[in-house]
Amino acid sequence: MNAQLLRGTLLRLVLFVVLVGISGLTFFWYWVPLHLAYGVSYFSFFYCLHRRGEAYSVYPQRFSPGTARLFAWLFGRDSLMAACHHDIHHVHPHIAARHLAALRNMLLH
Repeated sequence: MNAQLLRGTLLRLVLFVVLVGISGLTFFWYWVPLHLAYGVSYFSFFYCLHRRGEAYSVYPQRFSPGTARLFAWLFGRDSLMAACHHDIHHVHPHIAARHLAALRNMLLH
C-alpha cells in the first residue's frame, strides 16, 4: 500500500474521530446533510447530465416549467441554463451559462 495514502487516510480518520469527540452528535447534524447534498449533486451531475441508459455523453437537460422554476429558485438561473444547455457548454466551455440559450438558437438557425 502507498505510505503517503495510508498516512493521509489515517490523519483524516483521526481528525474525524476528534471532531466527533469534541462536538458529539452536533457534528452529525452538519456531516449527514453535507454528505446527502454531495450525493444528490454527484448523481445529478454525473448521471442526469452525462448518461442516458447505458450511454455516456453530454446531453441537454429538459425540465417542465414548474421544475425549471424550482431549479432556478434553488440553484440560480445560471445553473439552470448550464443544465439545460449542457451539451453546448461542452462544445463552447468559454461561453457564460447565461448566453448558452442564445448560442443554441444561433447554431440551430
